[in-house]
Amino acid sequence: LTSIGNDFCEQAKIAARRLVELLGGEGDVAIMMGVPSAPNHAIRAECHQEVFDEHPGINVVATGIDNDDIETAQKQAAAIMQAHPNLKGWVACDAAGPIGIGQAIQEAGKVGEVLLVGLDDLPEMLQLIRDGVADSSSSTKPEMQGYWSVMTMWQKALGIETPEYIDTGIAIITQDDV
Repeated sequence: LTSIGNDFCEQAKIAARRLVELLGGEGDVAIMMGVPSAPNHAIRAECHQEVFDEHPGINVVATGIDNDDIETAQKQAAAIMQAHPNLKGWVACDAAGPIGIGQAIQEAGKVGEVLLVGLDDLPEMLQLIRDGVADSSSSTKPEMQGYWSVMTMWQKALGIETPEYIDTGIAIITQDDV
């Protein structure tokens, strides 16, 4: 069967590069790791770190673990921001993480002061972008993944050869296209 998805490392690197650019290459940042034993979350965490390591002005001061839970992410983010008052930005490795981070940024009154580049396109994430709490999100394309899953299964049923892998790419969601 055809494998359909996207490059998790590239998704993380897109988000981390955007945060570096927004910060002008300087500042303290944090990574919300999601579920560290989940392969896609671990890949994203590693790739975020790779991008930050390429920029001497970027300092990763903390990593939170939210276990893909919004409430846990909010508590972790609040604690990290309190412990690191000079924190300038966040990235996440799971879809729940940036929603909790956004809530913590709002609760701390740090909208516009602490930047967030989120992950994926859950409705709450999109609202954080609309509200200016998050700058953007590096998102998979689940509708496209579903579409190609159905199409390749249909083709297989008809006896048509299908590709081994379809990469559906990464969308960058900003205020301009949310």
